[in-house]
Amino acid sequence: DHVHAYLVAHPEVLLEMQEAYEKKQVSDEAAKVETHIASLRRQIFDDPRDPSIGPKAAKVTVVEFFDYRCPYCKAAAPDYVALIKANPDVRFVFKELPLSIHGPEARAAAAASLASNHDGKYLGVYSSMMADKTVDIDAIYAVLAKAGLDAKKTEVAANDPKISAQIDDVARLATNLGVSGTPGFLVNNHYVAGANMETLTKLI
Repeated sequence: DHVHAYLVAHPEVLLEMQEAYEKKQVSDEAAKVETHIASLRRQIFDDPRDPSIGPKAAKVTVVEFFDYRCPYCKAAAPDYVALIKANPDVRFVFKELPLSIHGPEARAAAAASLASNHDGKYLGVYSSMMADKTVDIDAIYAVLAKAGLDAKKTEVAANDPKISAQIDDVARLATNLGVSGTPGFLVNNHYVAGANMETLTKLI
């Protein structure tokens, strides 16, 4: 078989095909998500429960769907926090999307983080959660303490059914939008799948 022989002799072609396929998947997901933004705009951009940074009337709003135990989210986090600090005129909205594949600790971290959303504590907690390698229960307590929060009080707040409902609502929104993994970013009417900071920066 000539095709088989050629591919064996030129394995780089397979790599190029794989890269092209992955790019198409990302492009297809973005197109799918973007068709749903208009009908879900209020839930995406205007849920008062979501932590956010930046002016409410900003011309550009960035929304991140993320999971504290997602390695890609962790890899992107330092650059993303730098992006937030470099763009004070942009509004950044945080959507906690703990994935079941990352265990109950992912949801516990999300709940604790949402419970910390007061007195300007949220971004510090977000940064520390992302920087921690394990994000197990001990690490969650350590992050809260580092942020100057009473861990026990925050745990009580995190167990409020309202926070659980908020996490469930984000998961439902992600499904309805077509966001299939983390991280995922919306920049106004555009969607960026994965930790593509270069594209995200250009869109902003």
